[in-house]
Amino acid sequence: MARSLLTYLKDELPALMTDLNIVGPHTTEVHNVLTSPPAEATPETLATVIQVDDSLIDPRLRAMSANPSSVNIEPESDLKQPRIRISEQNPLYGYVEGCSRGSQPYKLLRPRRLRTSIANISDARKRYYRVMNEIIAKCECLGRETGCYILLNAQRLNASGAPLTFASGRLRGEAFDKMIELSTEFSRAVSALLTAKSSTLTEMALEINNLKREREEAEHRARVAQEELSKIRGRGKEGKLLGTLLGNLEEFTQMSVDECSGDEE
Repeated sequence: MARSLLTYLKDELPALMTDLNIVGPHTTEVHNVLTSPPAEATPETLATVIQVDDSLIDPRLRAMSANPSSVNIEPESDLKQPRIRISEQNPLYGYVEGCSRGSQPYKLLRPRRLRTSIANISDARKRYYRVMNEIIAKCECLGRETGCYILLNAQRLNASGAPLTFASGRLRGEAFDKMIELSTEFSRAVSALLTAKSSTLTEMALEINNLKREREEAEHRARVAQEELSKIRGRGKEGKLLGTLLGNLEEFTQMSVDECSGDEE
């Protein structure tokens, strides 16, 4: 189709331009373009049209173009990792502990693996406030969106201040006094637990100090007895008899020291 159109223009266009009295400086140029054969594409002509700087080409692409069979393209399905879905049939991380609905346990799938316990008190405090702030903000959004009743109380370990408390707007509006009563009861219970824990630690510390003092006294008596025994052993038969008695005393004293050490551990 394109070839026949060019043939028609080459044969008929000059006569048509003459009939229409279209004569100008470009008439001859148009005729020459239509009558001249098309130029063939050669490497030289292509090089003049497209010039690419070889330094811009990645060496890896040049190597791939030189040896296409060496290119190893993996299927797309092999690149995707299978997604693990948590479900009742696949409780990969188990269930949340301490969750119930009324008096019955509520099975809530754990969405991710539990973190390990934080031993450092400062790090645990930072983690507590960071996560609790997020939980309280989400509880507020949930209460606003659904109008549900929410009461949240939390207290960190080794705390000296009051617990964190949040109540949804509906609960505050419809049962404010009851909400205060429940939060106060929680605060008292937690304070009692912290006080008991502190008292237990104090008692343990006092007991350890007493055991250390008894051990030091026993070690002092053992050193004194050892010195007396060394003096008596050089006094003949009476010295030998007394040495035997003091030897028994030394063994008894050492047993007392060992017992104090065992109790301290």
